[in-house]
Amino acid sequence: NGWLTGSLSQVLLYSGVVLAKDSSGNYLLGTTEADVQAKRIAIGPDGTLALLPGFFQRYLKALPNSLVALSACRSTYNNSLVNVFLSKGAGAVVGYDNYVATTYAQNTLKTILTDMYASKTIKQAFDNAVATHGSNDKGEPAYINLAGSNTLKFGTGQFGNLGFEAGNLTPWQTDGDGRVISQLGATLPTTGAHMGIISTGLGYTTASGSVQQTACLAPKAKSLKFRWNFFSEEFKEYCGSVYQDAFKVELCEVKSGVAGSCTPVFTRTIDQLCAAVTKSDVSFDQGGVYHSGWGTADVDISTLAGKNVMLKFSATDVGDSVYDSAILLDDIQIVESP
Repeated sequence: NGWLTGSLSQVLLYSGVVLAKDSSGNYLLGTTEADVQAKRIAIGPDGTLALLPGFFQRYLKALPNSLVALSACRSTYNNSLVNVFLSKGAGAVVGYDNYVATTYAQNTLKTILTDMYASKTIKQAFDNAVATHGSNDKGEPAYINLAGSNTLKFGTGQFGNLGFEAGNLTPWQTDGDGRVISQLGATLPTTGAHMGIISTGLGYTTASGSVQQTACLAPKAKSLKFRWNFFSEEFKEYCGSVYQDAFKVELCEVKSGVAGSCTPVFTRTIDQLCAAVTKSDVSFDQGGVYHSGWGTADVDISTLAGKNVMLKFSATDVGDSVYDSAILLDDIQIVESP
C-alpha cells in the first residue's frame, strides 16, 4: 500500500551485474553472498545486483571535503544514500529525486562542475545550474537536490592545512597512526591550537604512521620549513643498538597521478638525537619516554620548484615493534624566493 515508500525506503544503485543461475534456477551468489545476507546488496527481479546504502557504508573509505555527484535516477529520493556519503566526510552531494532525463542530468552536472573549476562554491554553481536549466527536467518531474555544505569549493592545487589548524587531517592522507592533537602531556603546538602527530603505533597498532599530501610547488619555491619534536621509548636505553626508530621527510615527484622517485630531504634517527634528549612528562605503553624538544628544519627544495610533488612525513620502526616513537609536527611552510 506504499507505506514503505518515502523516508522508510532505501535508495539503491543498480550495478549492471546480473547473477547466473544453476540448473535448478537458483541464483549463484558466489562472493556476493555475505553482502546479500547483510543486506548491503539486493537482487532485482531479473537477477541484477543493486547496491544499497549499507554497501557504501561498509566499503567506502573517507571522502574528506569531496563533492559526490549522483546522476542516477532517484539517487536523492530520500537521504538514505546521501547520509552515507556525508558520514564519510563528503562536503556536498548532488542528485535527483525521481526518474531524471539524461540531458537534464548531463547539463546540470556539467554546469556545476564547470563553475566549481572556476572557483565558485557548490551553492553558487548549483544556483547557476537551476537558473540555466530549471529546477527540474519537466518530466514526471525530477528535481535536482543539494545536500551538505553550501560553501564547498574545489582545491587550488596548492598545499593546505600545513599547520593542522583545521583540527583534522584534511587534505592530508594518512597511513597507520597519523592524527591531529592539541597537546601531548605538557607539550603544546608551537603556533595555533593544533599540531600533527605520527607514530610507530603507540601500543595499539604495529603499523608505522605517515601523513602526506600532493600539490604543485610554486615556480619560486625555495625551501621547506617545519617544526618537529621526536618522542621515543628507545632513547637512552637503546642508543647505539639495532633499534633505530626514525623520522623521515620526503618529496616525491608526481607524474600522471603516480608518485615516482622520492628525495629524502630530512632524517633523524635515535642515535642522531640520543646525546641531546631530555626526560619527557609522558609515558607510552612500555614506560619512560625522552624527547628532543621542538626543533626547526629548513631544507632546500628549489630543484623541485614548479613540479607536482607529494610531501610525506613518516615515522619508521627499525628493529622491533614494541618500543614506540612519536613525532609532533607543526608550522609547516613552503618558502618562496623574492
